[in-house]
Amino acid sequence: ANVLFGTLGYVPPELLEGALPSPASDLWSLGATLFHLLTDSPLQGPLAGRMALESMLRPAPRPRLRDLRPAVPPALEALVEALLAPDALARLDDAALAARRLAALEQGGAGGCEA
Repeated sequence: ANVLFGTLGYVPPELLEGALPSPASDLWSLGATLFHLLTDSPLQGPLAGRMALESMLRPAPRPRLRDLRPAVPPALEALVEALLAPDALARLDDAALAARRLAALEQGGAGGCEA
């Protein structure tokens, strides 16, 4: 029997469907964390328990990050979107690249955006 540990809203959809963890899974969780930090709201909003699980398995389109927080730089929005791609095969799966992109945002003065 497979056991899954994690916090709903930060567990990538493929793990909820029984896939094995991968670097792309970890990076989806990073994207979910960044989304929450930047918007002050988790991806699944205030849903709890079974409703949150069902919403993760059949996600509704989420609003664009910059629609929620216009001060978020486009490059940061693009990174978060790349991390949150629903399909693990289409998702950014290189932690070193994600770190370099975040560092470049910080060096460019856009990493500490006011939200």
